[in-house]
Amino acid sequence: MKNFIHILFISLLIVSCKQTVNNEPPTTDDTKNTPQPTSNILKPEQFYGEWRNVSMEITTAYNTSSSKIESYKEENWEKDLKIKPIRTYYKTDGTYLSEYRDLEGVVFSTTSGKWLVKQDSVYLNQIKPETRVAAYYVEFHDDNTATFTAMLDWTSNGKKDDLYIGKQERAGE
Repeated sequence: MKNFIHILFISLLIVSCKQTVNNEPPTTDDTKNTPQPTSNILKPEQFYGEWRNVSMEITTAYNTSSSKIESYKEENWEKDLKIKPIRTYYKTDGTYLSEYRDLEGVVFSTTSGKWLVKQDSVYLNQIKPETRVAAYYVEFHDDNTATFTAMLDWTSNGKKDDLYIGKQERAGE
């Protein structure tokens, strides 16, 4: 009986450690066609320079019965929001500045602070005009286009329960 247990243990060990010829773990029919997650580790260099909002969608009170969706597309941005696309400058010293411009291009408001990258997100630690922190999951579509997703307090009700999804494009470096 003892020998049987040893043989069973060794057999299970061999089967569980088996590798394919190309040194990859074996696949089953269930996982063979399943896309595997790709690494989305961001680097600060990906953000340096000027970025402009192209579109955004905000779902207030996300995932509740009182959810409402506000959607601003590139073609209607100025008409719907009555401002130019927001310009955000990510500087190499870890600071950022966002400019809000009227339809004539005059800056009427700014926000600024520090930014840093952690894993798949960029963290904006706003200092001016008021202090707030937001973590945006960022997915790059190419070197110059990215989608930023975060839970924010868009409605200023004291709760980060509003889903923000914004597409931005690099304008220059």
